[in-house]
Amino acid sequence: MCSGFDSTRRHESLEEGGSHHHQSAHRRHVFWLTAGLAILGCLASDPILRQAGSFADEKPRSKFNRVLAVGDQAPEFDGLLGTDGQRHSLKDHREAKVVVVMFIRNLCPTTHVYEPRLREFAKSVAGKDVELVAISVSRNPAEGLDRMAVRAKEKGYTWPYLQDESQFTGREYGATVTPQFFILNAERKIAYMGAFDDNVKADRVKERFVIEAVQALLDGDSPKTRETLAKGCEIEFAGDKSRESRP
Repeated sequence: MCSGFDSTRRHESLEEGGSHHHQSAHRRHVFWLTAGLAILGCLASDPILRQAGSFADEKPRSKFNRVLAVGDQAPEFDGLLGTDGQRHSLKDHREAKVVVVMFIRNLCPTTHVYEPRLREFAKSVAGKDVELVAISVSRNPAEGLDRMAVRAKEKGYTWPYLQDESQFTGREYGATVTPQFFILNAERKIAYMGAFDDNVKADRVKERFVIEAVQALLDGDSPKTRETLAKGCEIEFAGDKSRESRP
């Protein structure tokens, strides 16, 4: 309890002694003003309340991502085990002009829908200084590395498929759903982030965000669309149940 509250008890003792009949309106005003200031000082000094206030004032870095903004340096990742049995890092792709980092997971129906589009995309950029890497941050035992390897083989993944049970990369990139895409330019800065295209139904797609962004970078331009809202399966982050599908 703050020391400022002691003045309340002193005032009460005065009243109990019968002297309150002689207190002037001015002194009562001074007392309550002093007590009010003491309470405000107590609240301002409370570390928990200060922390809560800072969270309330925290603003997302961008429209659809609380952590990253377009133009930010892409977070590094290192030592992630892939379905090929090797350890992988972002630096493995240092020679690529464009890197597409995608968060996917085995048991996500939306990921399944996009797999044919991803295979076709990977085929279309082969040999063009564009490299893809997929990361799963799922902690579900049914989506472990062994199951990831099976799916990668069955579905013809031609890109590294990495497991990150620590979920560090998902948090660092501000990923919230699968599939979700981050396109990195030659300086490894975020050039685009969000959805692959504008419709989960392939025959209704009008805007191909990832394809167009990659082509713009290869042409030496900036993507026309730099951020979109990714929609898909919510990522469940351990110990943070409130942060599953934001913003």
